[in-house]
Amino acid sequence: MSVTLSPELERLIAEEVADGGFTSSEAVLGACLYVLKSQRELRAAILAGLEQIENGQCSELDPVELLAEVRAKRQMSSAPQ
Repeated sequence: MSVTLSPELERLIAEEVADGGFTSSEAVLGACLYVLKSQRELRAAILAGLEQIENGQCSELDPVELLAEVRAKRQMSSAPQ
């Protein structure tokens, strides 16, 4: 596949590679596409949640309990495998 980029995008990609965060232009674009996909999935989840709220399909939540759950999930996802 061949893609034509604006000079500004080419410069931004080159800066990312030069900063050492990525090994190639392809890696920069791959990361960008991953973020775009994640953003779309998050937006869809938020919209689904808002629809559930509008339909009365929600319940009270305890912020302390929610924070504990988030911390536990984060620990599980960062644990070595």
